[in-house]
Amino acid sequence: MVNEHVYIFRSNEMYSQKFLYYLIRSEYVQFQIKDLAYRKKGQPGLNADHLKLLKIPFFGPTEQKEFLRDIWKLESEIECLLKLKEEPRKIINNAFSTHFKINLDEMLSNDNTSILPISFRSISKYNSGLRCSLRWNKMQYLQSILYSEIDCIETLGHFINSTKNGWSPLSMEGGEGIPVLGQEHITTNAILKIEPSKTTEQNCNNIEDFFIQKDDFFVSRGNTVDLVGLASIVCEEVEEDVIYPDLYIKVEFDESRVNKEYIAYLFNSFIGRLYFKYVAKGKNQTMVKVSSSELLNFRVPLPEITEQTKIVKTIKYLLDEHKEIDRQIKEKQQSINRIIKEAIMPDQKNA
Repeated sequence: MVNEHVYIFRSNEMYSQKFLYYLIRSEYVQFQIKDLAYRKKGQPGLNADHLKLLKIPFFGPTEQKEFLRDIWKLESEIECLLKLKEEPRKIINNAFSTHFKINLDEMLSNDNTSILPISFRSISKYNSGLRCSLRWNKMQYLQSILYSEIDCIETLGHFINSTKNGWSPLSMEGGEGIPVLGQEHITTNAILKIEPSKTTEQNCNNIEDFFIQKDDFFVSRGNTVDLVGLASIVCEEVEEDVIYPDLYIKVEFDESRVNKEYIAYLFNSFIGRLYFKYVAKGKNQTMVKVSSSELLNFRVPLPEITEQTKIVKTIKYLLDEHKEIDRQIKEKQQSINRIIKEAIMPDQKNA
């Protein structure tokens, strides 16, 4: 099902659905869509009357088949490239499971265990908040198995200098003002995407405290159970002021003792996912939250910093291999766009 914010396009016998899809994605049609959406006051949007105003060039069935034949060839090549890729999370998981000799299949089986033998005296262990829920004890149970053969377990709070929540001013898609990041910009590969789509014109006395800078470390404070607690680092110079929101926690580490890239990958690996899955709080599982307390109390495998750096290099090497695949995919996608653009050009000139 789709909700009222989505339009379903179904072509008639005059157009192939696939060809119509590419036409609507083209710069020529997208320019019209954005022009109509932003022409109205307030929140940008489209209605049925706007859609009737869209102009698309006409191509006969034979022409459509010719264009689609070239497109399908490129799509087939993209599909082959995608099969060569592994998800960043899988690469990160394999690096940690290999290094610490952890059986991932066994951990998954333990995660599915629904009955836990818990003694009353174990409630206070590593439990500064005296939490006694089933979820909390499930996390303790999993960590006892996960860390049973690891001799470098440390409490992360011993290595954190400070934490600070962000600020979420009233913001809107597009418009003018200062860009504001969202939850979608924290990624599994631990690199913060600086592609804000929202802006704000609000201000506050200490607004500079919420501008991101290169090397900042952020954790997603609120999200779904699967995504809460993901970490990302600002890996590039930030040319303009960009605000990090209230659903981020900015963390500063003692970098003489920890490699923060190692910590980011750890948070995003199965080790962090299992921890945050069970310590996050909230009745609605589509939006749960963690606080600085959960970060400070997180018990993690923390070998010597040279070993941390070695693990980081292994992960980055494997992730970089996939960047070349991404480059080839992007190149082929651009070729598809070029086919459609060149097909439209005569109509564009006569529009």
